Amino acid sequence: MIKKFSKMSIRSKIFIYLIGFCSLLLLILWFLQTIFLSGFYEFIKTNELQTALATVEKNFSNATLKDNIDEITKKNQIYVEIIDTSMATNFIFDKYERIPNSFDFLDRLYLFIQTEENGGFLKANLEEKPTYKIGGNHPTFFSQQKSFGRGIVLSKIIEDKNQNKLMIIMYSAITPVNAVVDTLKIQLFFVTIAMVILSSLIALFIAKWISKPIVSISESAKEFAKGNYDTEFNASGYKEITELSDIMNYSAKELSKVENLRRELIANISHDLRTPLTLITGYAEVMRDLPEENNPENAQVIIDESKRLTSLVQDVLDLSKLQQGQENINPVEFNITADINEVINRFSEFKKSMGYSIEFVYDNEVTVFADEVKISQAFYNLLINAINYTGEDKKVIVYQKIIDDSVKIEVVDTGAGVDEEELEHIWERYYSGKSNHVRAKTGSGIGLSLVKTIIEKHRGDCGVISKKDEGSCFWFSLKLKE
Repeated sequence: MIKKFSKMSIRSKIFIYLIGFCSLLLLILWFLQTIFLSGFYEFIKTNELQTALATVEKNFSNATLKDNIDEITKKNQIYVEIIDTSMATNFIFDKYERIPNSFDFLDRLYLFIQTEENGGFLKANLEEKPTYKIGGNHPTFFSQQKSFGRGIVLSKIIEDKNQNKLMIIMYSAITPVNAVVDTLKIQLFFVTIAMVILSSLIALFIAKWISKPIVSISESAKEFAKGNYDTEFNASGYKEITELSDIMNYSAKELSKVENLRRELIANISHDLRTPLTLITGYAEVMRDLPEENNPENAQVIIDESKRLTSLVQDVLDLSKLQQGQENINPVEFNITADINEVINRFSEFKKSMGYSIEFVYDNEVTVFADEVKISQAFYNLLINAINYTGEDKKVIVYQKIIDDSVKIEVVDTGAGVDEEELEHIWERYYSGKSNHVRAKTGSGIGLSLVKTIIEKHRGDCGVISKKDEGSCFWFSLKLKE
């Protein structure tokens, strides 16, 4: 049953909750207006008597006592009698004439004794007027004779200004409520039918109104789950739903970006793979078909393009492992200045054949505590990126700067720069800028993302300073070895 209920729609649950709430209210109303009506009525009459008794006691010595009691009896239909210790009545107030005869001697005597034994105050519920038999020290109630009328009696012993004991007796009849209860039952029957119909309609409306934005988000989420990242979440109605709608729209927008970047990455990697594969295949076919072309130069091209493929695949694997935490950083103490010089020297033949100028500017050699292989890889990718995008002068400058307790490596090119709106995305894994390459690309295409991941693993910083048509400066910084 619980499992079945948990699988219900939110609209059905809201409807059931509201109907249950209305049913509970009707049930409470039935109990209050039928079963507990007599009890409430008696409780109210008792409170009226106690209030009247307190008023009489408070104003007992005042000259306006009779006027006060007269007003009380008129307002609340209360019988009031004040007697002395001889059971003689000082005065009686009975304005509603519900009691045919006042209390007789035995009634007063019994009440006086019981009140005195009860600490000076007594509350009694009367069904019929009792008679008494005098025996022993106290009169004892033993039978019932003539009707006295169902009611409540309060009695209290007080003293007058002469220290004489007096007893105030108050009586209020309790009117039978059977006829009232029967009338209320009939009324409640029709009220219940009307309430059931009305509450059902209201519950349906509220359930539909509350669940409508949730159902709307659910439908949009189904489309979103199918890969439709252009889905719009337009649900509203209350704060939580609006916030959820905004979050889902933001998620859809970001996932749409990731999907587009993923497609671009696949396209870029496919292009980068196709170029060396085409060269390898072409040179191999030439060497096969033309014996005179089977020379070391053509073989070297095949070797170089194979290394280029290996570098591309290795960069992709390294980035994936680093970002997933599958590859650890193995820090050692090494000379980063010498390491940068070594990477730059690898491009010596490239500089000669293609006319590039790579300059390294530094003051002193410095030592860091880091993973030498990973830092070399990060610098290599920044250098390749600068070569790919530098200007027509084919000039790249590398700066090593000591700032406080860190070493900062800057790679500066003279290219077209990066658009301002692209700067915050340029380090992303799948991001590819809008600018076209000015020459054949020699890197993997994901170098900047790999650089950022490596530097973050070393708890360093990286960034870029770039202006349109003024070139770019990519940099990273690491703590110096103390």
